[in-house]
Amino acid sequence: MTLDLDHDKRLSHGAVTGSISPKTKILLQPLNVPLSKQERQLLMEQLNLREQLPLMSRKETANFWKTSKHLMCVELLSQGFHQSFDEIFNLIQKQKRLNTENLETANQIFLEDEMEKLEVIRTYLTEAEAATRKEDYRKAYDARLWLANYFTCKDDKWLSDHFHQTCLEVSRLVRTDGGKTYAEGFCNIALSLKDSGEYFKAMENMEKYYHLTTDKDWVSNNNVNLNTQATLHLCDIYTIIANNMEKNLRSDSSLQYLLKAHEKAVESKDNKIIGEAVYKLGLAYLKAEEPDVALPRLKEFLDVTERYEDIEGMGRAAEAIARAYQLKGNTEACINYLKFAVDTAEKSGQQKAYSNACHHLGCIYNSLCMHSHAVEYFNKAYNISRALNDTSSLNANRVHFGISLAHKMNEAYICHLYAPLLKPDNSLLKWKCFRTEEFAVEEFSKTALFGNGSTDGPN
Repeated sequence: MTLDLDHDKRLSHGAVTGSISPKTKILLQPLNVPLSKQERQLLMEQLNLREQLPLMSRKETANFWKTSKHLMCVELLSQGFHQSFDEIFNLIQKQKRLNTENLETANQIFLEDEMEKLEVIRTYLTEAEAATRKEDYRKAYDARLWLANYFTCKDDKWLSDHFHQTCLEVSRLVRTDGGKTYAEGFCNIALSLKDSGEYFKAMENMEKYYHLTTDKDWVSNNNVNLNTQATLHLCDIYTIIANNMEKNLRSDSSLQYLLKAHEKAVESKDNKIIGEAVYKLGLAYLKAEEPDVALPRLKEFLDVTERYEDIEGMGRAAEAIARAYQLKGNTEACINYLKFAVDTAEKSGQQKAYSNACHHLGCIYNSLCMHSHAVEYFNKAYNISRALNDTSSLNANRVHFGISLAHKMNEAYICHLYAPLLKPDNSLLKWKCFRTEEFAVEEFSKTALFGNGSTDGPN
């Protein structure tokens, strides 16, 4: 294949002097093969289309092949927000470290791939940085607090914790409100730690919040005194710590934290909170088998529930008081309070509490050999637990119901055994095999059979 050299010479001699257009440059380039008329026409169309395209700068061209994260970082730096760039970069690196250390978050989407979150973070971080330059630290605090409250998803908890911590750091610089913002920073940190399950660290920060707000008339946006708010939060945290210690069989330490919770509840002057705190304290003393100490507290809780007409709470109080009287050996008072618990649970529609009270009352009657009453209440407890599909109590109620039925049948058998003239002895043996009702007669008096030693039920 030969080249058309004469054609190239004619083009070079006929070229005009001066600037050469891109189209002409391409046409002047040596060709390996001669172009046909159709190919030249196609080439000209392509060149015309290329000339119609707008000229793009280097920055505009980068928008098509650089990542969104890269472009955002460049924009932050070009606008002078170096601190925001540094913080976002460190957050991205921190997440990678956390995912490496924790297998549970290994499959979590990287922050650098979630541009929507990055845009939100950039918007408020730049706002906070601009406010910091103007020494408007309250505005910077609000921007970071907004970010901390924005990330509520479980996977974003680490982001919320980070911004709560930076809120506390910024709050130290706010000098216009006498330290209120600084105190709120500790409260936010404490609540964040509480949500993460770090209850002792949460307690330390909340106690700082409590001390900073003592003797202050600061109020929240909901018009709640901040010190009162601190006492309520501390009461809640102390109670959680006490419950965890109880699970770990540390009853003495658990009781100490319940006493602290009760102390803070009293400071809050909220009767309902006081009632719940004193109820939990009473239950702790019951578990420690100190009924004399538990009874006054449980009765105090009962008074609070009656004052507020809290039927569900009245049932809980009555059942706990019944247990205290049972420990003291006062069976009559125990039965009376249990009947009260059954009635209140039935009125309030608390089926689970109703089942528990019936079960407890059935156990008391069974221990007193009052098997007819025991069968009645065990039957109720069994039917309710079956209706609720409560497997935790269904088996226990089934067994106790069967035992009380057997005791009731055994009672009739003993009565007939002591009065053999009513039926032949062979019939008794037959009844032992088939359990028919042919011996159904009027109940014998226990006093007549066993003397005056039996226990009668309450009137």
